[in-house]
Amino acid sequence: MRTHEVDLAILDVSMPRMTGLQAAREISRRRNPPHILMLSMHDNEQYFFESLRCGASGYVLKSVADQDLVGACHAAVRGESFLYPGVMSALVRDYLERSRRGEKVSANVLTPREDEVLSRRRGLDVS
Repeated sequence: MRTHEVDLAILDVSMPRMTGLQAAREISRRRNPPHILMLSMHDNEQYFFESLRCGASGYVLKSVADQDLVGACHAAVRGESFLYPGVMSALVRDYLERSRRGEKVSANVLTPREDEVLSRRRGLDVS
C-alpha cells in the first residue's frame, strides 16, 4: 500500500519487461494519474506522438537530459507540457506529409491530446 501519492512518473521508452509507452497507458487509466514525462534516447517523432497519445505531458531526450530534465519535471508538476526543441519541426513535417499523401489536413490535424499539449506549451488554456 502506498503512503504517498505520486505527482510525477518519469518513464523510459525502452524500459525492460514493459515499455514506457505501455506503462504510460496503464498509469493514465488510473483514477487520479500522476503527470507523466517520457525519457528517451529516440529523437523520433513517432515515439513523441505515441507518448502524447499514451498520456505523457512531456518528452525529454536522454542526450540533453542534463539540460532539460529538471525544467521538464517542474513544467509537468505545474500542469504544463515540455517539448524538446526539435519537436516543432516534427509537427510541421507530419502536417506536410499528411498533406502530400492527400489526407485531410484541417484544423483537426492533431489528436485531441496533441492539441492539448501544444496549447499548454503556448500558454493557452484548453479546459
